Parts: sequence; structure tokens; C-alpha cells
Amino acid sequence: MKAATGATFLMHPADHAILMAVPDSAERWLGERVPTPPQPDFHLADGDDLEVDGTAFQVIHTPGHTPGSVSLYAPGVLFSGDTLFRGSIGRTDLPGGDPRLIIHSITRRLMALPDDTVVLPGHMQQTTIGAERQGNPWLQAELERLRGG
Repeated sequence: MKAATGATFLMHPADHAILMAVPDSAERWLGERVPTPPQPDFHLADGDDLEVDGTAFQVIHTPGHTPGSVSLYAPGVLFSGDTLFRGSIGRTDLPGGDPRLIIHSITRRLMALPDDTVVLPGHMQQTTIGAERQGNPWLQAELERLRGG
């Protein structure tokens, strides 16, 4: 993508090892040879401000799917990547995944956002923070614990 479009490549540094493992992983899992990925132009950190086509986003580090997973938040909208889905959460069974950490990221960081925040995940349909707070079965036990119940 970077070579074809000239796009800036941003990522959290905690995912650097996963990035460098892409050629070996692709060959092992898919039987495909792929070139070594480019190095990122910039590293993202929790709390960074990022502007995309005139829209300002805040970077929220949401580890769990991978160590360097991030979500991008602008008032009213959250791009959750593979962290939070409608009625579900991201996979944690791949290298670097951590089921306890993804629940922590979602319940402590993302559930702190306003209920009417539209969530645009990396896959599946959109949802809202409020809908996930009320009905996401993966989150209910931890949210109840945080409420003191």
C-alpha cells in the first residue's frame, strides 16, 4: 500500500515484532511469500492527536488483539479496529493476543466514551458504545464487577 500510494505508515511500536514476522507468518500459514514490510514513518502513542483529511482523532492504545492495537476517536465516532465489534470483541488467540488485556482496554478505555459514540469496527456492522455497554456478552461480567455488583 505504502509503495503503491505513497501513504504515510503509522503504527504503535508494540506491534513492530508482529510486523517483522509477516513474511514468515504468511509463508507458514498461507503458503505465500510476501516481501518484508516497510518500516513505519511514525509511531503512534496513547493520547496522540492525528489529523486525517481535516478530521482530528485521538489515539487510544487498546492492547489485547495485539500489543499495539489502537482505536481512533473523534467526538461522536470511534474506529475500533479489531478491538471492539458489535456484540463481540477481537480475536486474542493469535500471537500477541491477550484476552484479559482486551477486556481491560474495552471496559476501562472505550466504555469511558459517551454512549452515543458510533463504533466503526474493522469488520462487521457499526454499533454504539451504549449498545455494547448494555448487551455485549463478552463485557458484562467485567462491567458488572466495575459497577461493584
